[in-house]
Amino acid sequence: MKVSVTESACEDIRALLRYGEAEFGVSARKRYEALVETALGQLASTDLPPGCDRHPELFEGALTYHLRFSRKLALMRVKNPA
Repeated sequence: MKVSVTESACEDIRALLRYGEAEFGVSARKRYEALVETALGQLASTDLPPGCDRHPELFEGALTYHLRFSRKLALMRVKNPA
């Protein structure tokens, strides 16, 4: 599947990474960034992974995907960044 991320979503991701670093430190930001990259890679490598929801009301081909579905693949804890 071809994955494209809207500019608005990119801005949200950057803001979350900045917040994570400010609140929990650089290592937490790096783990969360790796999780986001893992999720995007997972979306690109499959037709429609489990946890992916279609949202045609947004635009044709729009999908949402919660990062929790990529946690095991990322092999790290993000919730507790200690």
